[in-house]
Amino acid sequence: MTNMLDLAAYKMMNQFYKLQENKGALVFIIVLIILLVFAYAFYCTSKGFNFAGNQNVTKTGTSYKIGCWK
Repeated sequence: MTNMLDLAAYKMMNQFYKLQENKGALVFIIVLIILLVFAYAFYCTSKGFNFAGNQNVTKTGTSYKIGCWK
């Protein structure tokens, strides 16, 4: 009986740690995307352009436009 409980606890903890690893990877990807957007904005402004991140909400969905404008 004790072995069954230990096995169940082990499986639950193993699933919990796998979930935590997946969350860490997701947070890393989101932070990486944010840093890339800031780097692109810095590049645009250093070259004399204006950085514009526009968000257009339409009936079909949301569209994002990110670019350098003179």
